[in-house]
Amino acid sequence: MSKNLRALTAIVLSQVLIEWMGFFLGIPLSKILVLTVLSSLAEILMHLFLSKKSKVTLGDKEIWHQYFLFVKKTLWLSILFVAIFLFYTIIKSDSFMLYFYWHIFVLFHCLGYIICLNNIKINRKN
Repeated sequence: MSKNLRALTAIVLSQVLIEWMGFFLGIPLSKILVLTVLSSLAEILMHLFLSKKSKVTLGDKEIWHQYFLFVKKTLWLSILFVAIFLFYTIIKSDSFMLYFYWHIFVLFHCLGYIICLNNIKINRKN
């Protein structure tokens, strides 16, 4: 698959995950559309900016290796997002805040995949 098709697949998957959670939580359609469109715009702009910097096309194995390094390096931030998500779930607070943090979590990981897709190296130091 080409780099653009992989990025488009990741963007569509993140849109579906964000929309699904919005419908599940009963968020108004207008708010779902605003966050989905803005996150898609950010992802597309990030891909376009990074793809101009890197002309190298990686294989699937190297992309996933880079992505797992990204996840490993950002594990504490992911744990923080999950903890906030669980906190808002337990206290049954405003469902929009729960949806917003889900949106940030999905956007963060999609942008991480796009960074890895465009061969932006992640420092391997711990």
